[in-house]
Amino acid sequence: MPSSEFEFPFATFALGKYEELLVEHDADVVRRLRPGLTREEAERVAERNGVFLDDDALALWMWHDGDALADSEANGWHGLPGIAAGLSFPSLADALTLARRVQSGDAYRHWADLNGMDMLPPLDAAPEVIAKSAREISQFFLPVATLMGEPVISLQCIRPEKASMIEFGIYLGSVDRDLRDTHRWIFTDMLLEWLHNVKSGYWLVYPDGQLRTNQYWGLSGHDGEQEVKEKFAPFKFETKNGVYTREANERFRAGFKRYAGYLDEFEREHVLKRRKQSDGA
Repeated sequence: MPSSEFEFPFATFALGKYEELLVEHDADVVRRLRPGLTREEAERVAERNGVFLDDDALALWMWHDGDALADSEANGWHGLPGIAAGLSFPSLADALTLARRVQSGDAYRHWADLNGMDMLPPLDAAPEVIAKSAREISQFFLPVATLMGEPVISLQCIRPEKASMIEFGIYLGSVDRDLRDTHRWIFTDMLLEWLHNVKSGYWLVYPDGQLRTNQYWGLSGHDGEQEVKEKFAPFKFETKNGVYTREANERFRAGFKRYAGYLDEFEREHVLKRRKQSDGA
């Protein structure tokens, strides 16, 4: 079991369910995932880069330290799709390299001031600058999924003492827009959405073993499309300015295991339906 099992039981449970699903669909990425880091290893990588890691970041990279063939400096940021359709899952070290590259320049400064975000130390920063950043930085974006070296899905890491004052979650898109104009999730809700995407067929493992968006999804007559919409419709959570509230987060956590069981039930029903259709053909 991952070393994060008892430290972050809910996130670890969700990540484990998702990995089981990828194994069932024979996704190639499960054979490329690196072993997870220990908490001490992850925190040392963060400290060397002048940042900290919150619980969600620790849970993710203690689960697996990225995909061995993901976007990285070694391959010129041209890796294979990983755990999110069409996007790479970088190692923690590569994710922090990308974060510092994007969130340290003059182009980012105006955006950071506009949204109350901190600047990260540049890649050529002196040791004393990195050490000062590690002590003082309160929040930053850490890439979770990338496309040719550009962050597409990022985790908003926030110091625990500030988390109660900030709506936190997953940020979608390049870091260059007003946060008020973007949609954000809580981390575990994103994992639930990934489970949904694979189970419903929206994300598909192609013959080459890579996970990508199903190019036929949404076309008229797509198998199971309306059924999926109807079954998942009741599991919506209210938001505040497009961000899931803490109250919704707590209810989500309380109901997730029941929902995971529901997903398994849905899968069994869907398989039986397909078998009946096949037998009647």
